[in-house]
Amino acid sequence: MPQEGPVIVASNHISFLDPVVVGCVFDRQINFIAKEELFHIPILKTIIKGLHAFPVKRGSGDRGALRAALQVLSQGKCFGIFPEGHRNRTKDLITPFKGGAAMIAIKSGAPVLPVAVQGTKGFFSPVRVKIGKPISVPKQIEKIDKNTLTNFNKQLEDALLKLLKELHLQL
Repeated sequence: MPQEGPVIVASNHISFLDPVVVGCVFDRQINFIAKEELFHIPILKTIIKGLHAFPVKRGSGDRGALRAALQVLSQGKCFGIFPEGHRNRTKDLITPFKGGAAMIAIKSGAPVLPVAVQGTKGFFSPVRVKIGKPISVPKQIEKIDKNTLTNFNKQLEDALLKLLKELHLQL
């Protein structure tokens, strides 16, 4: 994790505990994006706002969430996202990733730090986290095209897959 400057933390997502676990691994505060529905549950709303999360309307290309993420990064802070788009109940990554992480990275120029999480489902599994090397984004371009997004998404998918395989081999 870079000690300063903007960075996007991108992790697989298998449990409600993932944001807490990923947040505890690093010294820097991570501002996560969370589905809007969670902000309608009174107790949960208080908890996730206290953890500096902000809402996203999934499936709608939420421009407000995009602006909020870019603002966090423009202030030199950490932004956290789960590029699969929702919790994954399988052992494999859900691919292709949603385009939000790639879009935010390319628009902001912030590097993406891939993080693999294992063991947050259930109560008796050891929780393990594997942190990859930051991925630099393509140079700023005037218009972000589909090919650029697809290629960067693939790079992020490959990095997370590699980390998950390494975690699995360590069992």
